[in-house]
Amino acid sequence: MRTSDLVLGIGLLGLAFGLSPAVSFDGKVVRLVVGDIARAVTRELNHKAIRAYRKRAMALNLDLRQPEIAKSTLFASSEPPFDPVREKAALDEIQKVKSNGPLEADLNKVKENWKKQYEENRKDNAYWARQLQQSVEMGSNPAAILTYEKKVDAITVTELKETANKYFGMKNFIQVILYPEK
Repeated sequence: MRTSDLVLGIGLLGLAFGLSPAVSFDGKVVRLVVGDIARAVTRELNHKAIRAYRKRAMALNLDLRQPEIAKSTLFASSEPPFDPVREKAALDEIQKVKSNGPLEADLNKVKENWKKQYEENRKDNAYWARQLQQSVEMGSNPAAILTYEKKVDAITVTELKETANKYFGMKNFIQVILYPEK
């Protein structure tokens, strides 16, 4: 993000909260992405002021994003509706990845599949448009799109094991079983 964009963004946020304007953005294209904004804060914004400034700018997009929460979901459908054997098998598989990481052969199959999909995607203009838009939104270097295969090749069993241990902790485990109505 350029300094002028940041100053403009801070000025816009000041306006949204009812403060005096920091900079003029008449006739400019403004895209401000603000992360980790609690829902209570968005309720406090001066939406009337935002609409007024939206009219003055050539284009104004204020994207407020709530805090990201890491979560993983495992869905299993079985007959009968609840099968404890399948549940145990799924939890055992997670535990196996946490203990040993995935099998090297399985990881290589996934990597090859991702690279094959990447090669197909590279032929599609919509893919490039999405990647470029995402790099602008995230403030990342668009040239990183071309390093995808190197990033995939760099993934190791050890990294996946560490990641599984980080995100599949059982202290926040919730199990929900839905039974059909009788």
